[in-house]
Amino acid sequence: MRTHIGFLLAALMLAAPLSAGAAPKKASQPFPKTISFQKHIGWIITHRCLACHSAEAKKGGLALDTYNHLLAGGKSGKVIVPCKPEASRLYQLLTGKAQPRMPLGEPLSARHIKMFAQWIKAGAKADIGPDVALGGKAEASTEIKVPKIKLQVPMLPEVSALAWSPDGKIVAAGLYREVKLFDPATGKLLATLGGHADKIHSLKFSPDGKILAAAGGLPAVGGEIKFWSIPDGKLLKTATGHKDYIFTFAWSPDGKQFATASYDKLVKIWDYATGKPIKDLKDHADSVYALAWSPDGNLLASGGADRAIKVWDPKAGKRLYTLNGHGDTVLALEFNKASNTLYSVGADKTFRTWTVNKSNGKQVRSVTAHGGVATSLDLAKNGNMLATVSEDRSMKLWNPANGGGIRTVGNLSDGLLSVAFSPDSQEVAVGGFDGALRIFKAADGSVVRELITPPEKPGAKKEGEPAAKPKAAAK
Repeated sequence: MRTHIGFLLAALMLAAPLSAGAAPKKASQPFPKTISFQKHIGWIITHRCLACHSAEAKKGGLALDTYNHLLAGGKSGKVIVPCKPEASRLYQLLTGKAQPRMPLGEPLSARHIKMFAQWIKAGAKADIGPDVALGGKAEASTEIKVPKIKLQVPMLPEVSALAWSPDGKIVAAGLYREVKLFDPATGKLLATLGGHADKIHSLKFSPDGKILAAAGGLPAVGGEIKFWSIPDGKLLKTATGHKDYIFTFAWSPDGKQFATASYDKLVKIWDYATGKPIKDLKDHADSVYALAWSPDGNLLASGGADRAIKVWDPKAGKRLYTLNGHGDTVLALEFNKASNTLYSVGADKTFRTWTVNKSNGKQVRSVTAHGGVATSLDLAKNGNMLATVSEDRSMKLWNPANGGGIRTVGNLSDGLLSVAFSPDSQEVAVGGFDGALRIFKAADGSVVRELITPPEKPGAKKEGEPAAKPKAAAK
């Protein structure tokens, strides 16, 4: 997986030695004029309170992991009285006016207690969603100045997720904080759906094609799914949950439920009508990156950084068994139409085939598919072809019946992240790290159309404009 240049620069600067004889100076910080629930109160709660007052631990019946839980209080009643610090039981416990003084062990500093007092006095308001899990940001004790490096070439956000509408009239591309809808026949940009918290990790049209779900969220804060009406592009609802951002999303076959998986190691099953989770599936030992709901509705498969594929009974919320074999993170999963075969790809560069049912499953084939991380896969709707994409800059088409390679489209401009077949199985949309979005003809691998062309490429066009004459891709 890629190393971001911002993290690398920060690490280099932190590692730089101090000049001889110089001692680090701790910068004195003025007290904030406005107290932020997310930045200030959230950080204190996350680092000093959640060991005893998470949603799981909930000592005294009090959970502090979200704003709504904080306001709800515990077994002794509400702990916050907005605008009245002295009357708030939480403030009394923090100052020792009520016993036992909290947090147990080392009390909060006078500065942090003052922050709680000022926040409550100002009305105890939240600057994040009421059900978003806390992950407050620490106040920096020193300021690190990172040099501004001017880009030598323009950049586009990566195409991290793709979905093709069931009627074939829309290709949806998940980017940074927005989804773009294209007409695949003309390349015209139809709509831009904005307001997302961060990068879109997963896009899925509902079975009837009337709703587009876009999943993501903020790292270390919480997951988010926005549901958009299709084709008018109106926001229907936003669902929040998980303690970290959501990597993947799957609709149930009837569209009444959906499943999500996150960096927080959890798989959740939700009711679409209420937008609320109804089951938490806990068995992964690490982040969960892949989900697939079987067409018959009887199985849900999940895969993650623990290198395992878990097969669940989604109705009972029960794990049926675990499939082991991948040597690295499982990144994508797909069931066949009969619901008896599961396909997977991952960071170990392999494409694997498994037979599955409610009793057991086993691996029947493993193929070294790519020279780099295999990031995603999609099965053609007719079941006769399967596509995989990779960081090695290639898309490969496979015969799912025997695992044989059909065609390689390689030497593309950058690593690839997302892939989606058209409903008629004749075309394949592919998105990359460099922001490129192309449609290929499945029969010969030629480029049908470029929906987004990286600006550094000679002759680049604007989004939505007709592309230049298609060129044949390498076989």
